[in-house]
Amino acid sequence: MAHAVSADGLVRFLLKTRSRGGALRVEGDGDEKLDFTYIDDLVQGVALAIQMPTARNQIFNLTFGQSRSISDLVDIMKQHFPQVKVQYIERDNLMPFRGTLSVQKARDLLGYQPSNPIDVGFPKYIEWYRENVPEKVPA
Repeated sequence: MAHAVSADGLVRFLLKTRSRGGALRVEGDGDEKLDFTYIDDLVQGVALAIQMPTARNQIFNLTFGQSRSISDLVDIMKQHFPQVKVQYIERDNLMPFRGTLSVQKARDLLGYQPSNPIDVGFPKYIEWYRENVPEKVPA
């Protein structure tokens, strides 16, 4: 069984698909870039926003601040699951392209310093998922 991969919930979706033994279907050629955020970085940003008076009535992007391609994410997945199958399908032309969000305002006003690019955060999430989700992800 194959499932389409889009931007929403991509990391969780990849693991769920893998745990069910399905092939990953990537919409497009995998070059689309997204600004992935690891939960520890998000929590750091929210905590800083709560603590800092300069954050009052402000809006912040709390992402990593550097986009990476879906292919990069799939490559990390393959490092942890070498047998995973990947199929590339035509991208839905109605889906908007995304990319890097600026975190400069959060850096300047909050001292926000994300430290978990997908190379670090995704493997952490894979381990957490294996330990905490009832339908365990095979190695």
